[in-house]
Amino acid sequence: MIDWKPGVAYIASPYSHPDAEVRERRWRDVMEATAILVQEGNHVYSPIAHWHSIATIFKLPKGWGFWGAVDKEIIERCDRIWVYMMSGWDESEGIFEELKIARKAGLEIEGFRMLHGNLEFELSTEVLREWFDKILHDRTT
Repeated sequence: MIDWKPGVAYIASPYSHPDAEVRERRWRDVMEATAILVQEGNHVYSPIAHWHSIATIFKLPKGWGFWGAVDKEIIERCDRIWVYMMSGWDESEGIFEELKIARKAGLEIEGFRMLHGNLEFELSTEVLREWFDKILHDRTT
């Protein structure tokens, strides 16, 4: 069980992938995590859970280039960002960009995983910080 925290958490999770089945699996996984978090009393927003069906039905673009402005507005209104560290999180352009926005806004950043059917928040702030700093360094050199 995740300890309830006041305010709203933005759920960052990987999504974009050339394989539609991978995108569908990521959407289902983040929907499950979002449902668990809400059942536990947390106020959360997941852009993937919210927009996947709309984007699929109406054939909207799938990448950060299209969704970045929308996500930035929402992130800046949240109190924290929780990164769902599912497969592909550490290769996600969207998560990298979301964390840049969150850092600039001074938001608390934490990561979580699904372990044995339960969401587990890890003390992964350091893992996220190291990953982010490495990617930032690689992109600026």
